[in-house]
Amino acid sequence: MGLLRALAGIRAVLAGTETALLVGIAAVMILMAFLQVILREVFSAGILWGDIFLRHLVLWAGFLGGAIAAEKKSHFAIDVLQKALPERTRAFVSLAIHAAAVACLVLLVRAAVDFYRYELDAGSILFTVGEVSVPEYALNSIIPAGFILLAVHFFLNGLTEALEMFFGSGR
Repeated sequence: MGLLRALAGIRAVLAGTETALLVGIAAVMILMAFLQVILREVFSAGILWGDIFLRHLVLWAGFLGGAIAAEKKSHFAIDVLQKALPERTRAFVSLAIHAAAVACLVLLVRAAVDFYRYELDAGSILFTVGEVSVPEYALNSIIPAGFILLAVHFFLNGLTEALEMFFGSGR
């Protein structure tokens, strides 16, 4: 199996896992929001921790959606200039953009890990369900993980483009 095929397999497994997680999170968000509305309207009471949990699920959905968009190369891009370039030059510009994105994301990962360590050290409890206390760091773990996922996608996309550019798509 060629390197490009292996990269395509890794990318497919990663995207499939992210998509499954995103679908599950969306389902939980819809059910939880529906339940909150019903409980508030019918019983004048809601789940105390429901809104906080939903806000954090939105954060998870945003990072997972961003990772999926990066994989599909459907993230925000300003490519008007790039489309005007010759094909060979366009490929090099694309590689430079991927490298710059990975470099920026590495810095964001570093900052997110520092934030996560701070949350871990603080030991703040986000909410309690019965006897179970949910620490803030548990739900904020998506921040460093999300930036890592984005960096991995940009790296894999850039590597795939580089291999195709230098060795052709048959490798």
